[in-house]
Amino acid sequence: MTPISSYQQRFVYSSFRERYYTETNQFPKFSNFNFTSTTGFDRYDATYEVAGKPVLAEFKIRDCASTQYPTAMIEIEKYDFLVAEAKKTGRAAIFQCYYTDGIVLFFNLSKMPKPEAQNAVRTKSTMAANSGRRNSPYYALPVEAALKFRYKIPSEAEIQKEFYQQYTVV
Repeated sequence: MTPISSYQQRFVYSSFRERYYTETNQFPKFSNFNFTSTTGFDRYDATYEVAGKPVLAEFKIRDCASTQYPTAMIEIEKYDFLVAEAKKTGRAAIFQCYYTDGIVLFFNLSKMPKPEAQNAVRTKSTMAANSGRRNSPYYALPVEAALKFRYKIPSEAEIQKEFYQQYTVV
């Protein structure tokens, strides 16, 4: 078991959950997954291949249906890093969003025109929900620009069981 602090628990669980969604839903033509650490602060979640082509990916789980908004939100810093790193490494930059209606959207950021910046008021830290609010610039990715796949939504009980088999809070 990997020990984590109670301070890390929320972040590590969130990262583990994103990975679990991907690991339990093998999509056609996707292979050679190499996930980053769930306990570190990596700037992307995984590398993998789609039909033999290398990919650099970021995963997000959204608490809404894929049809609720016409766009998907990605932080400007995250987008800029993924696109620059993908260009530097010869990979495609992919942003994967899992939704509550069993749809996952795959945005190929490397092939999309750069979107216009927007602004939202959000919590200051994903590590501490009560950390206050801040302006948070983001890019709005048009949903119609994404590839859509159905996926099996794992239960929270299933995810928690796997999580606590791998991590212990100290």
